[in-house]
Amino acid sequence: MSKAVLTARTGKYVAHLLVRRDEVLAPLPEEEEVAYALYLATRSRSRRGPLKDLRVALVTRVYYSFIVKRFRGDHSLVFDPYRESVYRITLHALDKSFIDHILKTPEHRGPEGFPEKLSLVERAVREMLETEKYVEIEEYSVKGLVGDQQVVRELSLLLEHRVDYRLPGLRLGFKKPRVEESVSAVNEVVDRVAETIGYVTMAIGELSRLASLWERKLLESREQASGEAGVEDVLKSTYKRLELVKTMLLALSDRAKKAEKQVMSVVIPTPAGGEGLYWIPVYLVAYSTESEEIAESRIIPPVAVTPASRGRGVEVEVFKGIGRYLKSIENLAEDPAYSDWVVELNLLRRIPMSTIEKSLYKLLEKALIEERDVERIAESIAAEQIE
Repeated sequence: MSKAVLTARTGKYVAHLLVRRDEVLAPLPEEEEVAYALYLATRSRSRRGPLKDLRVALVTRVYYSFIVKRFRGDHSLVFDPYRESVYRITLHALDKSFIDHILKTPEHRGPEGFPEKLSLVERAVREMLETEKYVEIEEYSVKGLVGDQQVVRELSLLLEHRVDYRLPGLRLGFKKPRVEESVSAVNEVVDRVAETIGYVTMAIGELSRLASLWERKLLESREQASGEAGVEDVLKSTYKRLELVKTMLLALSDRAKKAEKQVMSVVIPTPAGGEGLYWIPVYLVAYSTESEEIAESRIIPPVAVTPASRGRGVEVEVFKGIGRYLKSIENLAEDPAYSDWVVELNLLRRIPMSTIEKSLYKLLEKALIEERDVERIAESIAAEQIE
């Protein structure tokens, strides 16, 4: 067995159980957290047919790590150092050279040539929207970035609640990832989007400037021609086309913004603990038969609990996204690299039953469980824990 998998002081540890009172979340003492994990394990056993006649034989706290890296301002990205997943971002940037050529090429007719210039820009922008001509489609592959929005939302909440655990737990080892490269790629996406937005703003401003010069020249020509008819109609139709072109340019800008929205959907506010390594606890629970054989195992992800109040029972909010994301931990007892430690760190062998019972009564006083649960939990624990 390698000591590298044991819980270390490196990194920040996050609470598994949060209690909600007056919309404020706070962790509970460690023994009460373990007792509540037992309660959830027992409740699951009583509700699931195949587990009904089984006993809780093992409860081991397992830590899964996430790396928080500051992104921009007070925002951060979350990385998974275990998985070799890739978060893909598609960016529609503009080939600015073509529109630049139209806007900056002097007209031999001077300001009078603006309608022709506007027609060229309109044709180019329409092609960009309808055929993606003059559009640069850029693909970014961000390694290790957690792209599951539900998981990111749940982590954003959990990471604010750090605790100091005294009881031992199993820390899953990993190789140090190169998150700097991934953060750099995400920064490049945001920069390219800003570049496109800035260019569209510039193009709209330049077209407005050219339109103003053209209008002034046209009105001067009308005065010299003693009120030539039809000028107002020309102004109206040209400005209508100008507004259409502006709308299409903004549509190009909005298409580029989709890449930034994709980034911002997985960004979190930087936790109060800053960037760094965070350990998320889950409880690995094993159920045994009377012959002490393991029949099934499951994990209990972090939970937020609202105490019972008058006319309302206890409300348990499971962090389902994290539970789904970390479901593979259920098979940890079968992994040769960790199976011995899973048994060695079984909290049922390290916490006296009397301590568990005291913690259960404290949970009862806090209206987090019911009185009948205390006896049921004690009966559900196997008389002999796994050796």
